[in-house]
Amino acid sequence: DFANMVIIVTSDHGEMLGDHGHYGKMVPWDGSTRVPLVISGPGIEQHRVIDEPVAIADLAATILEIAGTSPGPQMTSRSLWPFLAGLTSATPRSVVLSGLNVTRGKGSSKQVWDWRLAVKRYNA
Repeated sequence: DFANMVIIVTSDHGEMLGDHGHYGKMVPWDGSTRVPLVISGPGIEQHRVIDEPVAIADLAATILEIAGTSPGPQMTSRSLWPFLAGLTSATPRSVVLSGLNVTRGKGSSKQVWDWRLAVKRYNA
């Protein structure tokens, strides 16, 4: 039944696409860390743009809430439903963390990249 269908379009990472001379996703900059997230369906406010930082892991709690249940107590996922429905009770995350640990090359040319990124909400 299309009237009750929720459609979610997202990605697991961004792409640099030549920004700052980089391609791929191996740097902790906006082009690499920001991902598209579009959600449409019944009860979701149309044309709403949310500028608050959210984590891709929050989709788990969001999908569970849409399905009429909630995440288990061990999950750190937070539902985005309050934002999607335009509720004023929506409480944004103050920090979203991301990380990457990559090993490239072999032998003496081996490189290890290890970085962590925290995106802080500044308008709190």
